[in-house]
Amino acid sequence: MDWNDYRDEMDRAPFDPAFRQRAMHALKAAQQGGKETTMKKTKNSLQRILIAAAVLAFAVIGTIAITASLRDSARQDMGLSQKETIAEWTEYDSAAAVSQNEAGDAVELVSTMCSGDTCEIYLLVNGVDAVLAADLADEQSWCEWDFGYVDTGRQNATIGVRQVAYDADAQQSLVRVSAASTYFETASELKLELVLRRDGEIVRAYGGLTIPITQSQALQCSVELPVASGGLSGMLTGVRVYAGYVEVVGSGASLADAGIDGTDFGAIDAFVGGWHTAISEALSGAQLVYADGTRTGIAELPSPFAGEWIFSNGELAQVEQGGLQVRHVCAQALDLTQITAIVIGGTEYPLG
Repeated sequence: MDWNDYRDEMDRAPFDPAFRQRAMHALKAAQQGGKETTMKKTKNSLQRILIAAAVLAFAVIGTIAITASLRDSARQDMGLSQKETIAEWTEYDSAAAVSQNEAGDAVELVSTMCSGDTCEIYLLVNGVDAVLAADLADEQSWCEWDFGYVDTGRQNATIGVRQVAYDADAQQSLVRVSAASTYFETASELKLELVLRRDGEIVRAYGGLTIPITQSQALQCSVELPVASGGLSGMLTGVRVYAGYVEVVGSGASLADAGIDGTDFGAIDAFVGGWHTAISEALSGAQLVYADGTRTGIAELPSPFAGEWIFSNGELAQVEQGGLQVRHVCAQALDLTQITAIVIGGTEYPLG
């Protein structure tokens, strides 16, 4: 059974989310000889996992309207209006970052949304004809946008790539790259290469792009919310709200506290899964409070994880050591200027 077969089986299996993260991490590491630096999001897992590009303006007069249209598509995909934006959102001129493949078809940076340890990147790709566009839209074709490399300074990253919009007249695709890594917390740029894969093989490579990483903001507060799993106690102690996700942190019992052998993977998975369930239940009614007095359930916010809380960046080792850190990843940007508080466990906590 090859890697694609494993991915298909993992997508169909009804595992606990925490176990799924561990299993996919292990399988990918095994495929790469234990030297995992990234975990790539595939077509069949796009709705569960969780970030801009462009076209070389070879004829500026003929492409201005189309470029503007696809730029608007990027804003719409991020949930931003055409008149209002947020501090984390940055749009770029066509000359900001451009590369091309051997045939001369170009990819151009359109916009980014940098938020905490995540970065959403929109790219516009030229030279995508109707036949290729149909293949990309076909879930059974195994034709998909991906990345050749991403330089995150050897720090682990979770990367996803998907097509957002297509302009048949201009033969241009708008592609969104979603990346999460602690690298983004201190980096000033990201180097990556967009590729097109067919049946797992690279059929087009567009050369390297250097993406600026801009500063992000966060709202935060302290909370006190007890949680328990399997007779073990823990406490959720803090909240951070970024434009791209809501994160809750705390601490609980470790594997050592629970008397679990580090080689007993069945017991470890049950331990991690138990904490995931306990935290999810504790946060089930969490809400964001807005300046106009309205409230929105966090679970109701559009999310590539179907509204589930997940362990931050899929890191399970911290859970095993007693660290609790989960997040709700948002498919569209949150406007931090409009958020004033968060409700957790029935208590409203002001954010600042």
